[in-house]
Amino acid sequence: MNGLVIRRLRSCLRLYRSVLDREVTDAIRGDLKWLAGELGAERDQEVLMKRLTRGVKALPKELVLGPVSARLQAWNVARGSESHQRSLDALGSRRYLALLDSLAALGQQPPLRAKAGKAADKVMAKAVLKEFDRLAQRMAPALDLPPGSGLSGAVWSAVAGG
Repeated sequence: MNGLVIRRLRSCLRLYRSVLDREVTDAIRGDLKWLAGELGAERDQEVLMKRLTRGVKALPKELVLGPVSARLQAWNVARGSESHQRSLDALGSRRYLALLDSLAALGQQPPLRAKAGKAADKVMAKAVLKEFDRLAQRMAPALDLPPGSGLSGAVWSAVAGG
């Protein structure tokens, strides 16, 4: 399971909370958030290494003193193995296996609320509009920022913040 899949699952559970029992789905969303954090460390390390390597290569050679690339590589190997082990530990944990069982049960026997029996077009339209309003509220401060002043980070936080 990768970060994109986890984010989409959490989004779907949030979007469909009007028709799904939140006592069940909120616990699953919490476990998905935990898993994203555990698996995200390895991806973050990869992204950071690429950025640092690119940054060092972009510097004029006279500003790069000593074996910077070699040190960066050694640091990456040490940190990369830590974050990789963190991912492996998470994927081998009882919590992860319980999450898989919960997701399987959710698919086999969804914990439907009474609203699930109503007309889907009305129930889901309302849910989508409510989620849109939440996103708009989170985006408003980001969209007030001028370009280049942390705008992309603010937009990402607003989108991922749900």
